[in-house]
Amino acid sequence: MNYHLRRVAACYCSRNTSGEIANAWSSSERTIGFRGVSFENGLAGATSKFACNLRTRKPLRFATQSSYLTAVAHWCQWACLNKFLPFNPAVGIELPKEEKRLPSSYLSIVEVERLVNQTDVTTQLGIRDRAILEVLYSTAMRRSELLKLTHYDIDRTRRLLVIRQGKGHKDRIVPIGLRAIEWLEKYLRDVRPWLEAGNGSKRRRKQLPVATNRLILSNTGGAMRPEVLSALVRDYIEAAGINKPGSCHILRHTAATLMLENGADLRSLQTLLGHESLNTTQIYTHITLERLRQVHDAAHPAKPDVKPDAKPDAMADAKLDLKPDSKPDDKVDAKPDAKSKGPSKADKSKRPPKAGKPDEKGQ
Repeated sequence: MNYHLRRVAACYCSRNTSGEIANAWSSSERTIGFRGVSFENGLAGATSKFACNLRTRKPLRFATQSSYLTAVAHWCQWACLNKFLPFNPAVGIELPKEEKRLPSSYLSIVEVERLVNQTDVTTQLGIRDRAILEVLYSTAMRRSELLKLTHYDIDRTRRLLVIRQGKGHKDRIVPIGLRAIEWLEKYLRDVRPWLEAGNGSKRRRKQLPVATNRLILSNTGGAMRPEVLSALVRDYIEAAGINKPGSCHILRHTAATLMLENGADLRSLQTLLGHESLNTTQIYTHITLERLRQVHDAAHPAKPDVKPDAKPDAMADAKLDLKPDSKPDDKVDAKPDAKSKGPSKADKSKRPPKAGKPDEKGQ
């Protein structure tokens, strides 16, 4: 199994993907042993066996079930191709249907400004943290993409950042706002050399940290780890009094949502976010409901007449302004039917006689 994972990582999977496969395999292996599903009898009916967590006994999400079953199916295919198994027992596995979930939450403009102003810019660490928040909010990049930035990835003249080997091993170029590039320049000029010298840590180290070309440094002067960055952003969100789940990724959702509300098209947003498919970008159209709210208020016939907390007398006096089409006393001018040949005989008898023509002889 370890050889298989090393082969996966070396051939066509990233280190993170191979790690996820290893974790999924260990979880699925325990589940298979607990549920009594054997490879000899086949795994066609194993979908229902991955329905709950072994420790908490709670139902697993469809995405988690799919990752477990994919790891098992991938290993079985590899074992069958290399003649370790006589047949592939995972051929009949049906993966659960993928869930389509909206982003959990995003921040408003007021909340974003309150968040970035929580940093203490009178200190070196506060300047670094302000630069981190500004870059995440301005570029909508992922956490891992920010931590991979180096000095060579900044185009100061055109205000561009080069993201190398992002998700899916793809490079892309994203613009950065003027405010964000100014805070980033201040961090690189005043704070990064100070951190690189090991002055950010309260505990004095005997030796300097290993030199790195990464842009964002930790308090100890080395490259910042992903979990440290998530905890840092989360602390600022809680300090700002924002009761919404999320950390670094909530700034990505916020930037995409607010740009879409301000008129950005989906194609440009797809390029900025680095989505391979436009369907992934379209999830943000379901949470930008301002236009839909305006159409609903203008077109829906239900208008407020009396407030729910009004007094009973006011509600009794409230009447709907309904106008009937016609009243019984109204006179309706009936038009003759176009198909009728003319007036009836009774109507003709009531008419006065026509005046005759003068006799030509009398003239």
